[in-house]
Formats: sequence, structure tokens, C-alpha cells
Amino acid sequence: MIMKQSLSKTIPIAFDGAFEKVKQELQNDGFGIIKVDILDNLKKKISLELHPFGVFFPCSVFIQELDTGSTEISVIDPETLVSISNSGLQTFAAELKSLFELALASL
Repeated sequence: MIMKQSLSKTIPIAFDGAFEKVKQELQNDGFGIIKVDILDNLKKKISLELHPFGVFFPCSVFIQELDTGSTEISVIDPETLVSISNSGLQTFAAELKSLFELALASL
């Protein structure tokens, strides 16, 4: 059986607006936010320029601008992570997944 490893949604909002909207939705659901400016680091260290994207840790929410001007939001499926580790955290993972699904649905 192939397991879907992420939850995702594409929204017709430019990156900056989408980034703030995702940040607000996650904070509304009680998530702490740590922003990592990967683009700036890649540009400074190896002169690499990419489409805007961002990652929220520790739950690995990935936000990227698409060529269409829309933004894709992806979240690692916590139930998939738990099933791989088989750590007995299935109930917590299901609750976490529900919160992510609600946040994505609100965008």
C-alpha cells in the first residue's frame, strides 16, 4: 500500500500573502512558529536564487511560490511519520493531522 506522505493545497494568493495567512492559521491553532530564511542563506552562501519558499519548523510546513503566481502549502502527514516510527503516538498524530487539515481548509 502506498501511503500519502503529505497534505497539500494550492491557493491563488502570492507568496507573501500566503505565507502570512498560513502563519496566522497555524498560530490560531496553537502552533509555535519558527521562520527559517533559507532563500537568503542560499543566495549569500552559493549565489543560488529560487522561487520564494519557506518552511515552518518543527512540523515541516513547506510553502512555495509556483510559476502561476499561486502558492502551494504542504505539510508532512504526522500519521505517516508515526507509522514509520511505530512509537505509539497514533492518537496524537491523528489529532495533529486534523489540525493541519483544518488550517489548510481555512486558507
